[in-house]
Amino acid sequence: MKIALISAEYPPETDFGGLGSYVYKLAHALSVLGHRVTVVSSTSHGKTIGPHADGPVTVYRVPRPRYDLAGLGRSVNNIFYSIRVNRLLGRLIHEQGIEVIQFPDYRGEGLAYSFLGRTPYVVRFSMPRWLVDELNCGPACRNGPRMRINRAIDWWVENTPVRRCRAFIFPSRDIMNLMGRRVGVHGLCRVIYPGVNADQFKPGADLELRREYGVEGSSTVLYVGRLEFRKGVHILAEAAVGVVRRFPNTRFVFAGADSESAPGGGSMQAYMEQIADRNGIRESFRFIGNIKHHDVARIYGLGDVLVVPSLYENLANVLLEGMAAGLPIVTTSGGGSPEVVIHGTNGLVVPPGDPQSLADALSDLLADPRLRERYGHANRKKALEELSLERMARESVEVYAELLGGTHVQRV
Repeated sequence: MKIALISAEYPPETDFGGLGSYVYKLAHALSVLGHRVTVVSSTSHGKTIGPHADGPVTVYRVPRPRYDLAGLGRSVNNIFYSIRVNRLLGRLIHEQGIEVIQFPDYRGEGLAYSFLGRTPYVVRFSMPRWLVDELNCGPACRNGPRMRINRAIDWWVENTPVRRCRAFIFPSRDIMNLMGRRVGVHGLCRVIYPGVNADQFKPGADLELRREYGVEGSSTVLYVGRLEFRKGVHILAEAAVGVVRRFPNTRFVFAGADSESAPGGGSMQAYMEQIADRNGIRESFRFIGNIKHHDVARIYGLGDVLVVPSLYENLANVLLEGMAAGLPIVTTSGGGSPEVVIHGTNGLVVPPGDPQSLADALSDLLADPRLRERYGHANRKKALEELSLERMARESVEVYAELLGGTHVQRV
């Protein structure tokens, strides 16, 4: 099958987050199964780049528009970008005979194509921009009329390709149900949990890396992801106060880029540092910044416990990576996380936005090495047996084939 995957995020140049990681893994897993895969991503350069060979995957990069438009550029640029993507897709369909296309919901990259294209396409949901803004409802909801206009444009740009689509992939049942309520989704619906290449992850502590970041000999709670309001890192900073008072030798390592989403606006990292300073635990925090795609697997060797404190998460890629690395996990019930982290079986699940419950769960694991080991083994086993990349790719191909075959039966 000849497949085009569209994603503005794709490493190494646009190594932004979970979406780019997912598309990279899917593209290569589909190629292993014998399919011809072309990725259309973005570039900061002023012209289209490609074709570029990323192993068996062919990559093209389309320049991202950079118009300001009196503060409205954020959303309007997505419209212009979708036009550029559509123009390139038209050429690639003619040259390569692409049979099916997969678009993300985020930023509405399929907008222009949904009106002008004829090759069948699938929308794979992650987190639409309008939902991200709602969840980061600090500065995003209080910046006046321009932000409200941006959000209205986002809603139209992202939801129009969805409403014109006939097949959908969801990373969790929770996000499927949420999008059904909020947007209305009609057609072939399939929940496909993301996959992880467990062979790339080595369970156990990376002593060299721990020495490098100054956490050797400490119990380490690891957070991997953007420092963002919706991801609950400010709640984690509050929970850390109680944990450190009970276990003074605990270190909290935050691996991810900062964002301007702190309560009241401004740097989230600065906000978390203020919490630490106010409570005398600043030495217990380590901020190591964004992690490059090729370094991600190793970073889990820093942790004794992985924490995913999101207020809402469809199904975080970091959960699967933590499982593959054999780490015990503490996460929240906000979103799809409880679909893979079963409370009391391979981790602990607490209510979102509750620092005391989060602190209690982390303390329970830090106090019990045998429990950490049991959860870690269960996670590694789950990653190997249930969350493979081959399984993700085969299930995706089933959706493509069903769409091309003309049947649209909801399967969950």
